[in-house]
Amino acid sequence: MARVSTSVCALLVMLGCGFHLAGVSATNPWLSDVYAGPPQYYGPGGHINFALSPTFPALKGLGLGGVKLVLYPCGVVVPHAHPTNSELVYLVSGHIRVGFIQDNGELLEYKMYPGQMTVFPIAHPHFLQNIGHEKAVILANFHTDLIITLDLSGLFKFPPDVVGATLNVT
Repeated sequence: MARVSTSVCALLVMLGCGFHLAGVSATNPWLSDVYAGPPQYYGPGGHINFALSPTFPALKGLGLGGVKLVLYPCGVVVPHAHPTNSELVYLVSGHIRVGFIQDNGELLEYKMYPGQMTVFPIAHPHFLQNIGHEKAVILANFHTDLIITLDLSGLFKFPPDVVGATLNVT
């Protein structure tokens, strides 16, 4: 069964504990430096800054949200899906490999270079991997400030024939 990713759990824990996240200008609520501040989640492959209504209140009610993801060399964002959002991804720096499962069940995989964008359609499993020797900086935008992430890496714990049938691989 899919589970919510660690990054989303980390955010929910921070918010549930009344954790205050800096980043909003004291004089202009429409201005935020949340992407320039310290990361709100660290993992072995990189770190994340969230631009969501708890970290940038001007987003409340606008149906917008985003993340700044820094992937370390060889870092991977494991296969996951967003059941309620498409994801628009912009590569600021670095070189990454991305892929997603298309409607026909086939994996579409390609490399991205700085200045390029891609989109992962709603509910389509996808991954990102830093294939360069430097950090990759990625901006991802969503049409909501509530990002639901289903981590699909647990799928591979099932028997190989079940995984193969699920992924349409023989």
